[in-house]
Amino acid sequence: MALVCLVYYYANREERAQKKVATLIQKHEEHFNAEIQKLEALRQEKTIDQITYQRMKHILDTNIEKKREETREKLTSQEKTEN
Repeated sequence: MALVCLVYYYANREERAQKKVATLIQKHEEHFNAEIQKLEALRQEKTIDQITYQRMKHILDTNIEKKREETREKLTSQEKTEN
């Protein structure tokens, strides 16, 4: 019985951690999409040109990838300290 409880505990903990990562990544994605929309609006208004748009979009792409990796690393390190 104790073994079953232990397995359930670890499975539940892993599931919660995965949901937490997914939620944080989704928030980052929403923020990223909002920034892309702002850039697109600036381009449509001719406030920035196509080259500037592409450079800024590349910077945003790079930043979102960094945020994803940092989020995963942070949550992984938290899991290790909980063990």
